[in-house]
Amino acid sequence: MKARSGFLLGRLAPPSLGARRFALPFVVPLVFVLLHLTVATPPTVWRDTTRYARAAEQHLGIDRATAQHDVVALLCAAQADVAAREARLSPVPPDPGTVRGTQEQECLQRYAGARDITTDDHRYQSIFASRWGYPWLLAPFVGVFGLGAGLRACALLIAAACVLLVYPVLRAAGAGRRAPVAGQVALAASPLGWWAVQPLTEGPVLACVLGALWGVVRLVRGQGARATSAAVIGLALGGCFLLRYSSALLLAGALAVAAAATAVRRRRRRATGTAGTTETTGTAGAWHAAAVTGAAAVAMAAAIAVLRLPTAEITLQDTFTVHFRRPPVPDPWARLWDLNVELWRHWWGEQAARPYFLALTALASWALLRRAPSLAVPAAACALVGVAQVAGHPLLSEADRLGALMWLPVVLGLPLLPAAWAARATPSQVPVQEQRSASAPLSVR
Repeated sequence: MKARSGFLLGRLAPPSLGARRFALPFVVPLVFVLLHLTVATPPTVWRDTTRYARAAEQHLGIDRATAQHDVVALLCAAQADVAAREARLSPVPPDPGTVRGTQEQECLQRYAGARDITTDDHRYQSIFASRWGYPWLLAPFVGVFGLGAGLRACALLIAAACVLLVYPVLRAAGAGRRAPVAGQVALAASPLGWWAVQPLTEGPVLACVLGALWGVVRLVRGQGARATSAAVIGLALGGCFLLRYSSALLLAGALAVAAAATAVRRRRRRATGTAGTTETTGTAGAWHAAAVTGAAAVAMAAAIAVLRLPTAEITLQDTFTVHFRRPPVPDPWARLWDLNVELWRHWWGEQAARPYFLALTALASWALLRRAPSLAVPAAACALVGVAQVAGHPLLSEADRLGALMWLPVVLGLPLLPAAWAARATPSQVPVQEQRSASAPLSVR
């Protein structure tokens, strides 16, 4: 009897500390998924989504004409659902069913017989044909769940993976167990989380960015085997290249510069005798990170040239000819400069009126520099990739999507703000975080 009661008490006992710690990183991603499956508005079906979905169906053996018909039906049904939701919000609401049916029929008639939603010009199609990774990633989900549910399932799973990856990135930087959870919440609530759940390449690219960032921080801080961290970086950058090679090239170059700058800074601090223990031993790791990411950037540039992938000239002409509907322009780079001047002038005007992004970025950057210097510079480099993407496509309608990476320092830095604020009066303790090992990270309360 005693043995049986002891067995029952053991079954009813709370989980061990190890089990709770193992489960902790999965709590926020799970809640994120549940919210999106129950109460969140379904993700948008974008025009770009239709091309990825069509390619995914073609990978499954469906002919192009049938795949095009399927994606048009998906797009029109999604647009009709949006119109019906808006009708329900009207103060004098029309019949949502009538609105939905009318909208869907108009959409189907508009695209009937079209080979593409936008244009079938081979130059425009080549831009999407070179993004091999995403359609192949979609194909298993589309094959199992169908087109609409498959797109949503794939995007939601990838977004949950992005939320999950915030945890090891902040842990590698030296944060305790509470700050990474706060970082997961911050990513889920930020524009990064919103774009990650859309059926576009933004989600997979963000996962690759976080993976590369994780590997770089591990190398810079001298955690684990260098070969393992280098493999993580290589896989992340390689995956990003298959998704969007232009973003991957920018990311690899930015991280290489960031790692090299960190190594130079540490060498100078060591020369002046102001470096901490980890800074002294971690300089080689920073150089190793710079070598790995730099070699990846060189390899990507060579692959782009060998494979003759669409260049910046093609994308610029796409922008200034409205998807090649107009004759090519003779001065795309001059027009790019002029459009950037206007876009960033508009952007700064918006920030002056509502400076919450700049304020959050300043606070988060200060916290990163105080509590996680090894993460601060690489995170800023990733944010600059977002700036570069907007500068390369300075369209107001695309700026939020292409510039979403600008929120990465906010997501990673704000969770460290309480500890940075608590330590502001004790500057002698600032390097403590960089001197702690990965097995005993700083507790952020």
